[in-house]
Amino acid sequence: MYKLLIYDEGSFFAAHRDTEKADRMFATLVIVLPSCSSGGELIVRHAGREAALDLRPDDAGEAAFAAFYADCVHE
Repeated sequence: MYKLLIYDEGSFFAAHRDTEKADRMFATLVIVLPSCSSGGELIVRHAGREAALDLRPDDAGEAAFAAFYADCVHE
């Protein structure tokens, strides 16, 4: 693990690619901890394709996750 980021209400990050922080880093794992929330869609782009991932849990006790290769643009 390299870094833990916590985003508060209304926070977001601009579209970017992750830079390698450690030797052999090849992917990013996003974990959404159990909470009551709204919004927070994750958009991942690669090779002309785009996926919009709604990581909001159906139940406040559920966690969600997404993983993608480090060369993907995401926001």
